Amino acid sequence: MSSLDRLAVAPAPGATGAEHRPRRYGEDRLHLLVRDPRCVFVTWEISPALAALASERAREERAPIRYQIRVERIEGKEAATKARASAAGEPVAGEAVATVDLPNALGDDGWYVDLPTSGGNVRAVLGVALPSGFHTLLFSRWAAVPPEGPSLEEGRLDANVSAAETAPISNPDRSGYLSILLHAHLPFIRHPEYEDSLEERWLDEALIESYLPLLRMLEGRAERRAPGRITISLSPTLLAMLEDPLLRRRFAKRLEQLTTLADRDVARYRGDSRFGPLAEHYAERFRAARVQYEERYRRDVAAAFREVEASGVARLITCGATHGFLPLMDLREPSWRAQLGAAVREFERQIGHRPEGMWLPECGYAPGVEAVLAELGVRYFAVDSHAIEHARPRPGAGTYAPLHVGAGVFAIGRDAESSRQVWSSTEGYPGDPDYREYYRDQGFDLPLEEVREFLPSGGTRTHLGLKYHRITDRRFPHREPYDPETALERVRAHAAHFVRGREEQARGAARGIGQAAFMLAPYDAELFGHWWYEGPEWLDLVLDGIGASDVLDATDPLDAIRRLPRVHAGSPHLSSWGEGGYCAVWLDPVNDWIYKPLLRAAETMRVLAKEGDRGEPARARALKQAGRELLLAQASDWAFIMKTGTLVPYARRRTEEHLDRFERLATALRGGTIDEAEVAGMEERYGLFPDLDPGLFA
Repeated sequence: MSSLDRLAVAPAPGATGAEHRPRRYGEDRLHLLVRDPRCVFVTWEISPALAALASERAREERAPIRYQIRVERIEGKEAATKARASAAGEPVAGEAVATVDLPNALGDDGWYVDLPTSGGNVRAVLGVALPSGFHTLLFSRWAAVPPEGPSLEEGRLDANVSAAETAPISNPDRSGYLSILLHAHLPFIRHPEYEDSLEERWLDEALIESYLPLLRMLEGRAERRAPGRITISLSPTLLAMLEDPLLRRRFAKRLEQLTTLADRDVARYRGDSRFGPLAEHYAERFRAARVQYEERYRRDVAAAFREVEASGVARLITCGATHGFLPLMDLREPSWRAQLGAAVREFERQIGHRPEGMWLPECGYAPGVEAVLAELGVRYFAVDSHAIEHARPRPGAGTYAPLHVGAGVFAIGRDAESSRQVWSSTEGYPGDPDYREYYRDQGFDLPLEEVREFLPSGGTRTHLGLKYHRITDRRFPHREPYDPETALERVRAHAAHFVRGREEQARGAARGIGQAAFMLAPYDAELFGHWWYEGPEWLDLVLDGIGASDVLDATDPLDAIRRLPRVHAGSPHLSSWGEGGYCAVWLDPVNDWIYKPLLRAAETMRVLAKEGDRGEPARARALKQAGRELLLAQASDWAFIMKTGTLVPYARRRTEEHLDRFERLATALRGGTIDEAEVAGMEERYGLFPDLDPGLFA
């Protein structure tokens, strides 16, 4: 993906209100969010009282009122200490590094400001410029700005105190440990008001094409006691949908419909040597999925994941409760604790134990997150490559060694080589001409009257999962028929190529750093089967290849960490695995309007959580539901969808609806006017996370 052009100083289009309902609260607030090493976003609101005070000052000096935003910086080794002192109420001033005149401070509420240099800690100060000087009205919290490159100071590999925690359970003489980490996540979508929702089908597609095939593959490995282990991150929203009775019933019906459609295709293509065998392939596959889901799992997919973990072929971890993007939560620890703490609690409820690791949503890391993870007993978290490579001090081993960030918590960085061979649009395996073409589907290819009954309510054309063509040649629209046997030959070749590449990589890295190399290969779970139909078979063969290797072990991150005699210690920086490597995907003119109400809601929830339920059952329910609505509004999926331009009205509507519900509940909690029937209705619609503790928000 290409990097976005950094925005120049300009008012944020998201503040115009053209595409969303602007929210004004009549309160004084100022927030600074870091977009990337050279750009910050400042959002604010000035109350009528403060605006009147500023106007009075200007009148006293007989000068026109001129609002300004100044960005101040503190840097050096004491920057973090000064930022903490400022948060505690001590006066701390920094050097002004950017100044912006605001032509309409009372109308606009968001500006991007370019920074002259990267690094350090910055804050925004909003005030009025008068002949007597600059008069401060509001200031934001300090925020850490990431550096643009590696540190000049190189760190060294030190003894790993975690290495002696347990006896080795895999070969300690390998040149490398490969940890394949699949992230399974979908936003919480449940629409009882519709008979068949287009958005609910995201879960159906992921189950049919990714989760059930991956489980079948892992169960097969467990049966034949094949070596190797992968790690799977199950998001709490995904787990909540997997246990929802309504969604279970609807998925069972969906499987029945697809079996019917596949049987019709068998009849349609009988005698057709190109498509007939493939139609039978799909019919058999859907029947097998029905047996797997209905008879073997009794519709309990979470239990199936528990079983594969118990068999030893997979380790399960989790991510943020609703996949909230942590770097843009200005309240920081309380918001992080709510997202991560609710996730740990939900994972423990559904899986039966606390997670050892955490997939930070979007691999979004901000300095300080590790302290919250340590509180929760989480031992490691995944970040993108540059979070490790640009850490302070610079880790000489790069991503080939875990980074100890304190309190027994490790940051593990994505291995760029492993990722490129799967993700790259030019070098990646999924683009092979013999693999199945995702975008040719019977939902679009057949006449509408033949598929209408299988489409969502309203007859919107969409993917149905029956795809009869291979990629062929991306340069041209023509597609040849898909042949699963030919594709399987390419899977074998690609799996062998991947294993050889990792062996060579591990040997070279091990020679360079003087110990076995750690390599993290993280992928979206939905890549395997959904986007890349042959993906589960490829993964199975990769694990077989590594199992036969005398160079590599395929194991989970914590197992690998315990086997490495030395690790680096240091501090990573703000980062993500999104386009550009920072926050630009989730903080852009098309979605930045969400942050003022989200940040206000987080602060409101903190106050309400500190007040507690006062022993009142109705208040306890309302408080818990307010927490749910805030978490759901924070989901990174909505900002991502707005940025990518897919189903934007749905993403915008979900954000607005959760904010509206939260604000109604907050008003009722503050005023003692709780409507229990209204709360019950909200619980019926969005009652996920039954064990949610509102105290996490305090």
